[in-house]
Amino acid sequence: MAARKLFDPESDKPFALSRSKVELFMDCPRCFYLDRRLGIARPAGFPFNLNSAVDALLKTEFRGCRVGPRQASAIQTLSSQAIAF
Repeated sequence: MAARKLFDPESDKPFALSRSKVELFMDCPRCFYLDRRLGIARPAGFPFNLNSAVDALLKTEFRGCRVGPRQASAIQTLSSQAIAF
């Protein structure tokens, strides 16, 4: 595993930055400092588990509606006259 590149202000060597680190600095200078100077990485974003679950449920629900003109059970529950096409 590669060692983390932390900034050392006493070093004479140039400190290389990637585009993503420059973008991190533009988004949040404090987060950049914590990441590059102290080695504390920014927390990972939330995964799209909920979005994926809702997408899978809706696809399953409406897959049968594509075969023939029937209402999905969610639409029947809402007492709507809509039919998926």
